[in-house]
Amino acid sequence: MDWISSLPDDIIYHILSFHSTKEAALTSVLSKRWRNLFALLPNLRFEEKDFDYRDSDFGIPWSFIDFLERVLAVSGNSPLKKFSLKYRQNVVDSALINPWIRNVLSRGVLDLLHIDIITKSEFSLPLEVFSCKTLVKLKLGIGFVIAMVPENASLPALKTLFLDCVRFYDHQHGCSFEALVSACHVLEEISIVGEHWEHWKWCRTVTSPTLQRLTIDCEVSNDSIRSDFRSITFDTPSLVYLKYSGFVSDKHPFVNLDALFEVKLTLALRKIPHNGNPTNLIKGLRNVEIMDLSSHETLKILYSFREAIPVFENLSRLSIATKLGSCWKLVPLLLKRSPNLETLVIKGPLHYKGRGQGIESVCQCLSGYYFFYCRVL
Repeated sequence: MDWISSLPDDIIYHILSFHSTKEAALTSVLSKRWRNLFALLPNLRFEEKDFDYRDSDFGIPWSFIDFLERVLAVSGNSPLKKFSLKYRQNVVDSALINPWIRNVLSRGVLDLLHIDIITKSEFSLPLEVFSCKTLVKLKLGIGFVIAMVPENASLPALKTLFLDCVRFYDHQHGCSFEALVSACHVLEEISIVGEHWEHWKWCRTVTSPTLQRLTIDCEVSNDSIRSDFRSITFDTPSLVYLKYSGFVSDKHPFVNLDALFEVKLTLALRKIPHNGNPTNLIKGLRNVEIMDLSSHETLKILYSFREAIPVFENLSRLSIATKLGSCWKLVPLLLKRSPNLETLVIKGPLHYKGRGQGIESVCQCLSGYYFFYCRVL
């Protein structure tokens, strides 16, 4: 007896939601009732890892695009909660993508719109994206360009914005990145990841009264060394978590990180035209309770600007990354300026030479500190 088919639709949808859309589509061969049931799922996920370019599971060959468009057509106007499209195996004509996105938006996507696809040329989002009243999470992957955000843009439900190699532009009508963030009235998290973000023609200003988590995690390359880094402003009074990985900017003209609880820094120096100046950023970290300095070069940079290091009254946990044979000049300074420090985590080789009774510090920077050799089996 096929007792599963006798279950209510809502329960069947829930069972199928644990599978990819392609896997759920395979159930269409079970019976007439199942034929189009998969297309009415509230969560639709199309990913290249789940689908071969030519797939014959349906008895006839289907391409990825054919399958996607068939599902959207069969599902009609049924409401959507999540829609995810990730396809980097082949280049897709950008003219195909906007109709897909409009279809999803017209069905009131509630939770997630995730588009990550390689197009033949730079691709601009349809304007309907910037006025979606239901969208909570927006994730955009490589290939997208946001050149302009409409003046009436409003994303009143958007809480999470994830950008992977997405480009923005700053022009006479204003900065498209700043305009997008301003349109998000309850925004809580921004993630900017990918290489060469510094090539954006943007205002380099992150301004949001509601933002709580910010990640700027970008690849450091030789091409990046020749880029114009100018300045980055953080006007984020509610921010509690900051992860910043990349080159040091020329300056930070305004930094408001008063609520910051945790910070992870991985900084790198540029050789030309100059090394940058993180003074205001360093001062803005004064209230943190957890700090992770994730590279030895970060320690060197902070030591070069040691006069800007504040007293960390709230710092209770400090993690530092070390490098074999390199000096720890910053460590004693941080310890002195962290009066309430409870935990020190050292990630990397310890700073001593010798064994047994002959242990001593490598340089005078740790004079007065004691070292104990231990062997981890």
